[in-house]
Amino acid sequence: MVKSPINTQIPKTVMIKVRRTVNKPVIRPDNTITQPDKFIPQVYRKDVLANMLSHTELGGEKLFRKLITDNKVAENHDERNKIRQGWIFETICQIAMTMKLVEKLDYTEIYEGKADYLKAINSFKPFLKLKVNGGGDNLLDFVLKQTDTFIPFSVKYMAKYEDTDVDRIANTFKSRYPKHKVGLFVKDRKFVTDHKFHDELSDKSIFLRKCDTDGLLFDERDIVKSLQMFCDKYKNK
Repeated sequence: MVKSPINTQIPKTVMIKVRRTVNKPVIRPDNTITQPDKFIPQVYRKDVLANMLSHTELGGEKLFRKLITDNKVAENHDERNKIRQGWIFETICQIAMTMKLVEKLDYTEIYEGKADYLKAINSFKPFLKLKVNGGGDNLLDFVLKQTDTFIPFSVKYMAKYEDTDVDRIANTFKSRYPKHKVGLFVKDRKFVTDHKFHDELSDKSIFLRKCDTDGLLFDERDIVKSLQMFCDKYKNK
C-alpha cells in the first residue's frame, strides 16, 4: 500500500465525540445490565462514521444493513427511500475509500471539486462535516489519484441498470487529464456486467466495460467486506 498525504485514520476528536454519544449501560428491574442501541440520526457524514464506530460488534453485513436503512425497516417501493439510501451508500463508499478499506483500491492523493478545478485535500475532517444528502450538482462523486493517474468515481445505488455517468466522466476527463481511469460503485455489479446495450460500440458500453476490466467496478459486497475490515480494526477501541 502506497503512502498518501491524507491521514487515513479516524481523527481523535471524532473518536472522543463518538464515545460521548454512547449512553451509559441500563440497569433493568431484574438487575441485568444492557447496553442501549445508540444510533445517531445520519444528517452529516460524521454521523454515519459515528454509527459505524458504535456498532462494530455487528460485523460487516449487519452493520451495512443498519446504516443503509437508517436503522429502520426498508421499504423498497418508496422512491424517497431509494434516493436516501443512495446518499448513504455514497457516504459509506467514500469513508471506505478514504480509509483505504476497499480491497485492491489504493491511492496517493484525494481530490475534491469539479473536473475543471480539482483540489488536493489532506484532511479527513472537512469531508465529515458535509451532509449525507448532497447537492447532486457535481458529476464526480469522488476523485482519487494513483501516482500520476486520476481516478474519478461515480456511485449509483440502483436496483436495476440505470445510467451510471461513467461515459460522461470519461469524456470530460480525457480532454483535461490524459492519464485517467474511471471507477464505479453500484448495488450489484451484475446490473452492469449483464446489461445488453443496443450498440455495444457506444461510449456507454465501451467505458463501462473498461471500468470492469480496469478492476474499478465495485458493488455492495465489496463495501460489506470494507465494513468488516473496519469492525475488525476498531471493535476494541
